[in-house]
Amino acid sequence: MKAFRVLSVATAVVTYALVVLGGVVRVSGSGLGCPDWPLCHGHLLPPLSLHAIIEYSHRTTASLTSALVLLTAAVAWLAWRKRRDLVIPATVALGLLIVQVILGAITVRLELPPMIVLAHLATAMALLGAVCVTAVAALTPAPAGAIDRVARRRMLLAASGTYLLLISGSLVVGG
Repeated sequence: MKAFRVLSVATAVVTYALVVLGGVVRVSGSGLGCPDWPLCHGHLLPPLSLHAIIEYSHRTTASLTSALVLLTAAVAWLAWRKRRDLVIPATVALGLLIVQVILGAITVRLELPPMIVLAHLATAMALLGAVCVTAVAALTPAPAGAIDRVARRRMLLAASGTYLLLISGSLVVGG
């Protein structure tokens, strides 16, 4: 379990870094620093321009995140299949990752349409949430009993409210 704990925490940390880099891409106006996808200006490596390097850093971190999310889900399924508290969020994260990669490509190819940028952010936040839930579950003992229904509802309400606040903030500033 120790190795899975390290893996799941590393996945959460790298995913967080990816979200931060996504924010840097957004505020620096580097979203089209690499105007094509998956290459950058038609090459594997970016040109030596600030916007291209920022966007390429985001893509490189996305590649590392993808590998970690995939590995986390695979290990959860193969080694911890009976721990639904690990398998479910790890599997959700993998599904969200697939959606996120597709949205990232669409975002670049359509030259940053605000609603696609918003969907990309929304999916990133959900992905970060899923990998964090996986990491927290890996760091805690297997649940002995069911979580109190009232507590579960309150947790979901709080998480949903926070998520909506994050997404609405992006919508207000134009995607």
